Amino acid sequence: MLKKCFKAALNLFLITVVLFSYMSNVFSADISSIPDNILSYKFSQCATENTQDFINNYLTENAGNGPAEWYALALSRTGGYDFTNYISSLESLDLNSMKSTDAIRIELADMYLGGNLDAGSVVDTNWNKLGIMTEIYSLILINSGDFQCSTSDTEIVNSIISKQLSDGGWTISGKYADTDVTAMALQALSSYSHTSIGQASVEKGIQCLSGLQQQDGGYKSYGSPNCESCSQVLLAMCQLGINPYTDERFIKNGYGVTDALYSFANADGSFSHKTGEQANEISTVQAYMASVALNNFNNGGIYHLKKYDDQSNLQPPSETAMIQNSDEISTGNIEGNKSTTTNNAETKANVKTTSAVSAQTTKISKADSNSKKISETTVKAASKHISNSSKISSTTEKKINTGCIKHSDTSPSGVFTIKLVIVISILILLITTLIILKSRKMLTLKKALTLVLIAVISASAVCFLKIQSVNEHYSCNDLQVSDAGEYVTMSVRCDTIADSVGNDSVIIAENEFCIEDGDTVFDVLKRTLDKNKIPFDYSGTDGSKITNVYIRGINNIYEFDYGEMSGWMYKVNGKFPDTSCGNYVLKSGDVIEWLYTKDIGNDLED
Repeated sequence: MLKKCFKAALNLFLITVVLFSYMSNVFSADISSIPDNILSYKFSQCATENTQDFINNYLTENAGNGPAEWYALALSRTGGYDFTNYISSLESLDLNSMKSTDAIRIELADMYLGGNLDAGSVVDTNWNKLGIMTEIYSLILINSGDFQCSTSDTEIVNSIISKQLSDGGWTISGKYADTDVTAMALQALSSYSHTSIGQASVEKGIQCLSGLQQQDGGYKSYGSPNCESCSQVLLAMCQLGINPYTDERFIKNGYGVTDALYSFANADGSFSHKTGEQANEISTVQAYMASVALNNFNNGGIYHLKKYDDQSNLQPPSETAMIQNSDEISTGNIEGNKSTTTNNAETKANVKTTSAVSAQTTKISKADSNSKKISETTVKAASKHISNSSKISSTTEKKINTGCIKHSDTSPSGVFTIKLVIVISILILLITTLIILKSRKMLTLKKALTLVLIAVISASAVCFLKIQSVNEHYSCNDLQVSDAGEYVTMSVRCDTIADSVGNDSVIIAENEFCIEDGDTVFDVLKRTLDKNKIPFDYSGTDGSKITNVYIRGINNIYEFDYGEMSGWMYKVNGKFPDTSCGNYVLKSGDVIEWLYTKDIGNDLED
């Protein structure tokens, strides 16, 4: 009987090991089919037959809505299409009435398509309106073409670098690096990676991105693995000349960012925000940008930016790398381009905009004679060139052993590994105990069955055990926001006690945050503070949603700390509401200000 029990336990142990090996064996991602698959998916969504029809109809009708600009810019980098209708629609928009992020995004697309919008005016008006996001894309815009503006690129570079955190990354708000914002900042600073002003900052940012990478090669935001973060990192790596296939800093457990990106692909060609979810518009367009940027690795990635160094100050890009003012480009035909766009400027690291769409898989029309197919052979050849002929600077090629602190070391695969180790340990303990009892002639059938039962119960309990890191404890779930991409602007400040707290008076800088239907002021505050690990204390009725909330303290600054009339108050659109922050339901475009008062709001009046 002992032999049978021993064999059964051993077989179970071996089966578990085999299953683990199979489940953890993520195939090496071949992303050669991604661009074509995504276009096929988009064609099926908008009932178009080929790429030119897609541009003339869908993109032209949706000019200014966000994803349209990035698809247009991307397509301009992959073939000689006619964007005349789209440019006309784009330039009919009133940029002066738009949010800064929208205006910069539209101008960037217009420039790459050969349009005639006033880029200098857009930069001067908007570059410092909404913090780091407008700074990043204004800097990319400046280095994408030749135009006059009163704003100095050095001024923007210094502002971005001044916002770099101690862990080497960047974020919209808080004290910890966010993957998406860090990757975007590195894209903008790539022009200065060989200058005294930018090299150290870029290297520190690269170390941070390497440290944030998960063991499956992917990245997290809000505590969850997601597609957009992988896309943003790939865009940054390509822009910096860092080979995603061979650079050891970005390969974990044998898996790279491309492996992780591919895991979010759906059968219909679309991409999901999280694995197994429905198609997501932002995830799909960013995956398209990242895959085309990788195909264009040898030409500098998604953007053709000016490159600077301290000796020559400016290194002119190659003939096909610069955006020229020519009649040819005015029709949208840019020669020699094999790349795509970058990320939506309004997409933020702690904000994920989700849009659910479904479709049937269709093939790209054979009638699309203008489209340059990106075949598997072409991509494999490009990959070979990447590893053999792309020259990566010694400062970025060197393996860095000291990365920044990882925000989470318990990814789904990591949790699975921990649980598997515990289960295997239980099996080993069971087998060892049975052997010892047998050797001492103390083993009976009843004891053996009892031990096996205990082991099974223990292993089952482990499977349901919640394993969570400190960072995951603080993190909140990603938003599933409306198709309209609704958002509000929020800041948290205590200027009235700046003489006591110094630089800590700005707890959350003014920035935009996505909202769901029914979100309250408290919901947005709690998500943001949790995500950035900023402590706060409150009281309120805890039902399906927390209501009647009173904020006692934020960032260890409490009511009554600075007098009997001191405490936290909030404004919406410049006014103090007469209801709790847990009851105030937000609408898109609202401006929230959390302010600390020493005199029940009298010191906060304009």
